[in-house]
Amino acid sequence: MHHRCITGQVSRALIGNDAFQEADTIGITLPVTKHNYLAMKRSGLGAVLKQSFHIVASGRPGPVVIDVPKDIQIETLNDQYLETVAIRGYKPVSRAPREQVEALAAAVSEARWPLFFVGGGMVISDSAPIFSKILEATGIPFVTSLMGIGVVDSKHPLNLGMIGMNGNIEANMALTACDLLVGLGVRFADAVSAKRPPSPGGILSAINECCPGTLIATEVGQNQMWAT
Repeated sequence: MHHRCITGQVSRALIGNDAFQEADTIGITLPVTKHNYLAMKRSGLGAVLKQSFHIVASGRPGPVVIDVPKDIQIETLNDQYLETVAIRGYKPVSRAPREQVEALAAAVSEARWPLFFVGGGMVISDSAPIFSKILEATGIPFVTSLMGIGVVDSKHPLNLGMIGMNGNIEANMALTACDLLVGLGVRFADAVSAKRPPSPGGILSAINECCPGTLIATEVGQNQMWAT
């Protein structure tokens, strides 16, 4: 799941001149990658490579592209690799604060019709065994996104199926009726969340499990049309 892509570019002096075989690799890949680099100094290439490993493996996983001009590729140098990586402005949360987890547990206990919504983040984090134990302990039903299919057996009695415009009627009805929706490893896209809360006064809680053994709170304010 951790992908890095190193691409070739024309020499630095030719960049931006519509040279033969020049391609705007950064512009082409920017919308579909987590981060991009255009290496303009041979001395900094080692640091760029080290940073790319850190970015791709931390927080929410995603691909990183490193575009390397031809003249930098053929330049020799004894590379220096950073022992630690510190990127200004990039500080992914590695674990949800204990008080937030306790508040969520209290909300689940108090809810009359709670519902879990699981997605591909549960697969990436290998959280299926933990989630199965939660189901056994709580008896709370769950729905899935397309990427969440298979986290738990489709024949499990608490599995209501996939939600959204292409989902099951039972799953969508449960989504409308619940008073607490707990998202685990999902993105609340408009194709599944629509424009109304699960019920009058309903509560939505988003937790994205991307790294083994960690809870990463994401999606806050991002395309969420329900009250948090």
